[in-house]
Amino acid sequence: SGLAWTEQRLMKADGRMRNRLSFSGAPEDDTTTVYDQAFLLFALAEISVAMPAAGVEDQAAQIRDQLVTSIDADGGVVEAGDHPYQANAHMHLLEAALAWEGAGGDSSWAGLSDRIVALAQRRFIDADTGTLAEYFDVDWRPMAVNGSICVEPGHHYEWAWLLHRYAAIANDPASSAVADALFDFAWRHGHDTKTGL
Repeated sequence: SGLAWTEQRLMKADGRMRNRLSFSGAPEDDTTTVYDQAFLLFALAEISVAMPAAGVEDQAAQIRDQLVTSIDADGGVVEAGDHPYQANAHMHLLEAALAWEGAGGDSSWAGLSDRIVALAQRRFIDADTGTLAEYFDVDWRPMAVNGSICVEPGHHYEWAWLLHRYAAIANDPASSAVADALFDFAWRHGHDTKTGL
């Protein structure tokens, strides 16, 4: 029923999911974001495993292919909104691509994973410090927001988990080492010493 509701209320004619409805369920904003499409792709991967008869593979491939056509020369997708060059949307798109790899999706999912990981390791992650910036300029160089480079420990943990999954699937030990550095930075610097949180 959730899938049917999504298809009836959230999906646009171009196959993408809109990002906001009114309380009555009417379309309120037809903007589409990479972030939202990534979560839809992730859900569709899980649906394809739980309910193979749902036949969502073609729908997911269509959304993926639309996103891939907008990938720039560096391998990144531009997000809608105030921060078009950001790591977070890519993180969730990687999560979705890995889920589709696990669900037996076509080889294009692995290609998407490869591109995102390459961009992350080349542009998002500072190998010397084990930090991952959140926002970037048009050339994918870390960009200050409100006077400083934004680094979120929680996202370090998420990227670490995803990079370890990627490393196992792609047989890429170097990605595991990058994941460990991200985890280490977040562990050392991302906790309140009084509460441990």
